[in-house]
Amino acid sequence: MSDALSAVRSVAVLAGLAVFGAALPAMATVTSEQSARAFVSIGGTTVDSDSLTVQTGDASALARFGTNTLPEARAAGRSLVGGEMAANVRLDDKHRYSFTVVDFADGSASYKINVAADSVFAQRAELDFYLPPSFLEITSNAELPNNALTMFINARIKVCFEELVCTAPESEQFRFEAELTANYFGTSVLDIDATGAAGLDFTSLRTPTVTDTGNASVGGSQPYYRTVTVNFSDFTGHLDLGEIPPGTPLTIEYDMKARGEGRLIDNIGLAGINDPFMLDTDPLPPSRAMNLVLAPVPEPAEYALLLAGGVLVGGRAWLRRRASDQRAA
Repeated sequence: MSDALSAVRSVAVLAGLAVFGAALPAMATVTSEQSARAFVSIGGTTVDSDSLTVQTGDASALARFGTNTLPEARAAGRSLVGGEMAANVRLDDKHRYSFTVVDFADGSASYKINVAADSVFAQRAELDFYLPPSFLEITSNAELPNNALTMFINARIKVCFEELVCTAPESEQFRFEAELTANYFGTSVLDIDATGAAGLDFTSLRTPTVTDTGNASVGGSQPYYRTVTVNFSDFTGHLDLGEIPPGTPLTIEYDMKARGEGRLIDNIGLAGINDPFMLDTDPLPPSRAMNLVLAPVPEPAEYALLLAGGVLVGGRAWLRRRASDQRAA
């Protein structure tokens, strides 16, 4: 191989490395925020509330009306730095006829990721997320068959650029809601809504397992209690968030909520995402709510090849001119 051709090839390789190397970003600064909230309102008055927000730490909240032996309304939420999240509500009259009016019992958890702006390099972001198993359940009695409870669960992911709090409607990339209203006569309302970015398959969330003990007479005797249960399997999703332009921050918010309301008359209502209920102490099943992947945005391959090819073309022209000069000499 001639020294001239070897030199041209070295320049071409170095040119290619320069193009691809320029796309390597600095390490992105990523922070997280965990929040938990719980509220219980009885007869128009908030009787208990709890909330906590921490930066890169564990947050849990528990609000309660009643006791283990008295009519009870309880709400809880937890968001851990490792990524586990849970929200639960329990309404339980403890086989009494207290006629307690629960305006609402509300437990929620939030996990936020902030990626600081990179002033030099563009990055590509992809998000994998996990929604744990969830359920709704209502037990009613035959003595007051028209008395209904309403239980509700919700999960939502928002993604926004250039904002620390996602407020625009288009920032919502995933939303799941389910509401159950039931009494002894059966289910009067079961609403399920699952929507989000293209490519997400919501089949499992839209087709839960529903069981109903019924109120039909057995052996001439009608059951005193009727229980309707709606079970949702866990759900995993992948979101391609696209390119983060230089100088643009990225915010991702994941919220979960459970809520219940109604009159307590020897009945029970349950709503939960990630089942354990005493969230201050009960262990959560290992899971990670979100996994964010940031990658450098490479220069287009065509541009890299074109640049390297341009050097080669120029080098070949130089070689031809040198060979012609040598023949003329």
